[in-house]
Amino acid sequence: MNMCILVGAQIAPNCSLYYWRGSPHEVDFVIERGRKLTAIEVKSGVNSGHTPGLDLFENHFGPCQKIVVGDHGIPLSEFLSYPAEHWLGKST
Repeated sequence: MNMCILVGAQIAPNCSLYYWRGSPHEVDFVIERGRKLTAIEVKSGVNSGHTPGLDLFENHFGPCQKIVVGDHGIPLSEFLSYPAEHWLGKST
């Protein structure tokens, strides 16, 4: 199943879900709740600890919550076991 569908299905009505691309990097999911942003990067493989998209996003939009899902962050199974709203206000 597509990860966007899984995360999108868990978003509360007071939140919006986006994708962000800032050449040459990207952020897989951006959750906006009010004026607060949470940037989520899903990583796997050899470079899973490298998250330049999150840093570029924060440089562009200012301080935000950053979450890494995968080998060097929250395990994917744990991330998907909670509604997306659970992760708002937490960082890894």
